[in-house]
Amino acid sequence: MANQRTLTTNGLSIPNMILIFLNLLGIGVTIYLTNHYFNVHYPSQGLTDTSGCDFNSFFNCDAATFSPISSIKGVPLAIFGLAIHVIFLIGSLVGKESFEKTNKTISLLNAIGCLALFVYSLVVLGSLCPYCTVYYILSWIIFYLFWKKSDLPFASISPVPALIALLTMGAFAGATYSVASKKIADQASIASQIIKQYYGLPNLGKPEFVSPFTIAKSFENIDDAPIWIAKFSDFQCPFCQRVAKQLDTFAKKYEGKINIYYYPYPLSNLCNSNLKSSFHAHACQAARVAMCDPSKFHQVHDEIFAGQNSIDSKFLGSIQTSNNLNNCDSQENKDLLSKLIRQGDAYKVKSTPTLIVNGVKIEGALPDVQFFKLFDEIIKRSGK
Repeated sequence: MANQRTLTTNGLSIPNMILIFLNLLGIGVTIYLTNHYFNVHYPSQGLTDTSGCDFNSFFNCDAATFSPISSIKGVPLAIFGLAIHVIFLIGSLVGKESFEKTNKTISLLNAIGCLALFVYSLVVLGSLCPYCTVYYILSWIIFYLFWKKSDLPFASISPVPALIALLTMGAFAGATYSVASKKIADQASIASQIIKQYYGLPNLGKPEFVSPFTIAKSFENIDDAPIWIAKFSDFQCPFCQRVAKQLDTFAKKYEGKINIYYYPYPLSNLCNSNLKSSFHAHACQAARVAMCDPSKFHQVHDEIFAGQNSIDSKFLGSIQTSNNLNNCDSQENKDLLSKLIRQGDAYKVKSTPTLIVNGVKIEGALPDVQFFKLFDEIIKRSGK
């Protein structure tokens, strides 16, 4: 045992310095992800998307941020990653075998958890969060360092380091929960900033072709509606599913005052010429099925989103059969889909969902309370 190799007990050795550097990077990444979580769920930056994390429809943070596994009781998972890297950093600086045994085991559990999240993102969400992926890679490298450079056992967790680890995670989680509570309370007060920004953004006008597919239609003509929303969406986009539920809330709250139009924007080059590849294999087929019968659109729209995790040709075929939909793959339907997709060009739509509210493109996400304040102001100014 005298020749037993260790990673952190030999002072600032090169492997330990590499470990320290990786953990500092991990701390930076998790701080960013925590901040992004709060900016998306409790935005304070108004209508301008400053996330810097949404590169395209596949590499973006929003799908992960709005997924069911993004947080535990309102505490983002990133905060636990932050705590883990702080614990690793403490272990590197303390240089005790007991700490290294505990951290080696934590690194294994963290690496397994990251692998599970990576697979979930690819299979269920159909996208990857760029900064999450950086965190996964850092975690796997750190595990590799412990595995290759330390002969200490994985399963040996010492009481004192374990207690420090638990207290660190608990303190981080408690502090984050407190921040979340304050941000929730601040949302209504941010509404005035949202309204000011909205009226300062360029108005791009109504679509050249008004979609026949609606979530709400209080007025026959788009110009008569105090509020109209055009939603560019993909049935396999998890964030689109969330916004679909949000739009249903708007339709009920502002019944008689709002029109909501659906514009399919499948993230697949099989029907969308704006894309070079197919991120969602069945998005085009899903759009055509939803468009088969405008009178049944809303019902079929909800059914497809409700079964989003099961979308494939068989599932979509069952939707067609149960709703007596015919000619979904007709040339006429395909031409209409292309025409609706092209409406996004005027608004420079690049990802889903994209909302156009009375001609103004809103980037990023807003909670309901801020949309309500904005809509109330729009109605007030319209005089309708």
